[in-house]
Amino acid sequence: MTQSYDAGVKRHVGEWGIDVSTAGWFLVIATAWELVFNRLGFSVGWYRSVGVEGGLGWLVATALLSVNAVGIMALILAGAGILAVFPDRRYGPRFMRVGLMLLSPGTLPVIGVAIFLPLSVVAVRIGYLIAVGLCVLIVSMVSIQPIFRRHRRLLVVFGLTEGLAALQFLSIGAGLEATGWPEGLASQSFLFSEALFVLSPLLAVVFAVPRENLSEVLKRPHMLALAAALGVTAGAVAIAAWLDNPVYFAIVSNRLMGVHLTLPGGSALYLAALFLGTYAVGALILPSWRRPTDYRRRRMGIGLLCIWAAGLAPTKPYLFALMLVGFLELARGVAELSFEQEDEPTDAKSVEPHEKSA
Repeated sequence: MTQSYDAGVKRHVGEWGIDVSTAGWFLVIATAWELVFNRLGFSVGWYRSVGVEGGLGWLVATALLSVNAVGIMALILAGAGILAVFPDRRYGPRFMRVGLMLLSPGTLPVIGVAIFLPLSVVAVRIGYLIAVGLCVLIVSMVSIQPIFRRHRRLLVVFGLTEGLAALQFLSIGAGLEATGWPEGLASQSFLFSEALFVLSPLLAVVFAVPRENLSEVLKRPHMLALAAALGVTAGAVAIAAWLDNPVYFAIVSNRLMGVHLTLPGGSALYLAALFLGTYAVGALILPSWRRPTDYRRRRMGIGLLCIWAAGLAPTKPYLFALMLVGFLELARGVAELSFEQEDEPTDAKSVEPHEKSA
């Protein structure tokens, strides 16, 4: 029975494997382009006083096009991911999978329409809250399954991050910001969610990337991921030095990722998080001579990238879609890796005991 179930899983994964091959790489490239040349470019003033016919006109056009590209691809992959999760018992109890299927139409039409046409503020708020609810539901579905403990910690952290960030949004929308303690509670919740968001790359490196202990990873790191992390962090340091204004840097960080420089360590802490996050994503999706990546690890890497790129408490509908597909891909990769660990040689001490299929 176990072998027949595994064979069915492999056929199922092959059927939906497009989201970690061509479409997955397209989403990674489009997301990186949008993050750098749209959000970052407009935030730091690269396109200031540049008309459509100017020398950077083509870059402005592609930056704006990347918004629709990210939104459309994330919307497609989110729909495909929900359809793939629904019949598969590895992703949680049936009643929770049915709930995910029933709730998903509540946000997907809002996101799909908003990619092309502006919607009312109320519709956008509803779309955001439903998207956050779906992400928390996905985390709950997979976290109660017999998965690796280190992966469960990472999923729970992301679920708490988005849920607590939404609490302040709810308090402001309900007009509680001027009524005393509810506003203070919401502010503290958002600060806690920001701390979790900034610390999540550390959890991703420790729990999601290596099977070895940390000393082995430090001795023999993933070279391509290390090069990518050093390059991205160096670029961020150069931009921070160019801005030469902590307040302006805080504004840019908020527009990019929805975070504020209110935590101890300031910009140094966020640069360290950027380095660790880039390394974690690179180690999951880039090839290595020591251990080739597979579809499960690529899924997790794409999911991490999408969650971090969408930012904390995203405000744009195309980022809602990016956040949703990020949670789906991360949860699917975690479940697939946990239930199919027999396909990879592992140290018995690093594998959590879990239930076998009947």
